[in-house]
Amino acid sequence: MKLNDAEPVQNGTIACIGAGTGLGQCFLVADTQTGDYTCHPSEGQHGEFGPRGAGSDELKLELLKYLKIKFSNAGNRISTERVVSGTGICNIYEFLAYKHPHEVDEEVHEAHNDRPKDAGIIAMNAKPGSLCEKTMKIFADAYGAQCATFALYVQPFGGIYITGGVTKKMREWLLKEGSFMKAYYDKGRLTPVLNRVPLMIVEGDDMGQRGAHLRAVMLLKQEIREQARRLFDTLDFNNDGLLFVGELEGLFEMAGDKAGKHRHELARQLLQELDSNHDGHLDFEEFLKGYAKLPTKMISESPFLHREREVQKEPKMDRTQLVSPPDRGNDVDSQAALAKELQKYQSRSRREKIDPFKDANAPVFQTRLYKLLADHDRTKEESWVPRMYWVSNS
Repeated sequence: MKLNDAEPVQNGTIACIGAGTGLGQCFLVADTQTGDYTCHPSEGQHGEFGPRGAGSDELKLELLKYLKIKFSNAGNRISTERVVSGTGICNIYEFLAYKHPHEVDEEVHEAHNDRPKDAGIIAMNAKPGSLCEKTMKIFADAYGAQCATFALYVQPFGGIYITGGVTKKMREWLLKEGSFMKAYYDKGRLTPVLNRVPLMIVEGDDMGQRGAHLRAVMLLKQEIREQARRLFDTLDFNNDGLLFVGELEGLFEMAGDKAGKHRHELARQLLQELDSNHDGHLDFEEFLKGYAKLPTKMISESPFLHREREVQKEPKMDRTQLVSPPDRGNDVDSQAALAKELQKYQSRSRREKIDPFKDANAPVFQTRLYKLLADHDRTKEESWVPRMYWVSNS
């Protein structure tokens, strides 16, 4: 959800800030060549909390003094996170309850004492004129100011994205009440800079899962690229950074006798398919784009390599006829238990031979993994056995 009219700058720096149990901050910078973003962590939330307000307004100064006493072991400072977070909301409420005991709602206060770190209790009871509403206004003001401060630090003209559990739960209140946006744009001479920063609230509540999925995809792409580079360098006999038909023939040695004299034709077909600029050879980027097709797909698509399909004969006997249960007499319960175990075994035994040259089994992704031999030392190379794995459409 966009909160202002600023448009993101392509490949511009991006900032993320999110209030939850604590306060998190990070920023992302784009690679000038590829446009891919790299995320950099930040601990800006542990900077000093700066009270805001007019000269005669000392309420937040009093809040700072209260927090210094409450967290006296923190030394001479109070971090922003002590105020801008779910826990911070509870800290603000406790300060206001201490300062204005006559305004305390006994029922709300009792609920707070039962769950002293649950900011939801305060948010749910933020009725006009209540102590809880005053708490939320101070929180929103401090949150908006911190977002603006972070934006000035990193100048995220690609956008600043506000996320976090507290943000999501209190989004409507933050937007309607106005303290957040007012504090965000209250930066004096540098307010025009903030007018150029796109300000957005993240609506999704599964950003952790999405981030993990994106990271997994990035690592997979990186691994595929490294595998492709190793194979490319192995095939590049003359080390000129290019692959020609003769060098591509090396790919089909893994097919053994099945490829035979057709290796050159297979290599020619492969070169023709992957050579996007039609210059008669492959550079690494062309090779990488077609890496998932190597080499099983090319072999499976070559009609002159297919053997006549063997007709699968129906077994003359099923598995139950081949297993002779021990004689347990006429004990019905024992016989039933044995039959049940036999049925479980049959449903579990699904081993079948996979033909890697069959069209349906052409790999979408292929890789080499290593398995540690039982009772072997994992620190020794000979303890690991290589295995080829692939994921196919079937």
